[in-house]
Amino acid sequence: MHSWPAYIIITFELTILLAAISAVMGLLALCGFAMLYHPAFNVPRFALASRNRFFLCIEATDPLFARARDLGVSGNAGGERGV
Repeated sequence: MHSWPAYIIITFELTILLAAISAVMGLLALCGFAMLYHPAFNVPRFALASRNRFFLCIEATDPLFARARDLGVSGNAGGERGV
């Protein structure tokens, strides 16, 4: 009957823990960092990006996308191929 004060500390600690976990999960969900799949992963040359090269993906839905300009910039920087 008088044991409820023993549960106040654990209740407080669990509240803080769950609030922190919820904040991190909400941040990942709202910012889109938890994207585990992207169509660029299906490109065969993408496997080289983890070995000895890098992979630059510029999506055509980007409002500043200009195909000729972007391919020219990557070619001047030593890029090998543009798709």
